[in-house]
Amino acid sequence: MDKMELLWDYMQEDIKADRIELEIKRSPLRQKLEKTRDFIMSQQKVYKDMEERVAISADRKDAIRDALNLVSHPSNLGRKIFVKGDIITYYGIPGVKNISECVMDQ
Repeated sequence: MDKMELLWDYMQEDIKADRIELEIKRSPLRQKLEKTRDFIMSQQKVYKDMEERVAISADRKDAIRDALNLVSHPSNLGRKIFVKGDIITYYGIPGVKNISECVMDQ
């Protein structure tokens, strides 16, 4: 085979490979899997946001409220707080009410 024939064969195989790649991208199964992947990734972002923004409804007489109060303790801003209580919707976002336990990171 001379160089021109080899080049021609290479180009033909390259065209076939491009056609196969395009068929795979257009495959209904692949599109369904990509859509599912995108949905799962968007839900993970939603749950991560929910984990970072949870409202806490603490009773005004509660010792936990006094410990978590940002006005009295501005150093609490940005700290992670783990609370145990009843999960509710509070001001349109997930929240915790009737807190029974509270742990704050150092």
